[in-house]
Amino acid sequence: MFPKCKNLQQGISLLMMIFFVVLIALISAALVKLISTASVSVGNEVISSRSFFAAESGAQNAMALLFPLNGTVVTTCSTVNTALNSPSINLTANGLGSCVVSVFCTGPAVINGRYYYELQSSGQCGSGESIAVRTIRVSARTL
Repeated sequence: MFPKCKNLQQGISLLMMIFFVVLIALISAALVKLISTASVSVGNEVISSRSFFAAESGAQNAMALLFPLNGTVVTTCSTVNTALNSPSINLTANGLGSCVVSVFCTGPAVINGRYYYELQSSGQCGSGESIAVRTIRVSARTL
């Protein structure tokens, strides 16, 4: 009944199919790029958290040296600086095995018979392009 219209419609489905295949390929490529970027971001966040915990471990170690359980007062930071920086602490705990910590103690300042200390602990984790360094400062005083 409409032979000329039928002949004019040939090939449109092929063009539509090519368009959809190209569109799906572009969306797939964008998703692959997004997922790879997200995985690198998560890896960097993990290394950053590990370096923070390494720095915190170094500060806690220094506090244990400054304030031992026997109650004696350490009147100089040289004990802490010598013990914890020869040249630095290599951690062996799970998750912190590739981390290095440096701790520096300044003080003490004696005010009203109390000793005040300032600790700076830096944790470095990772290797190659993925290195994170976190530094924390802790102020402490005797009771």
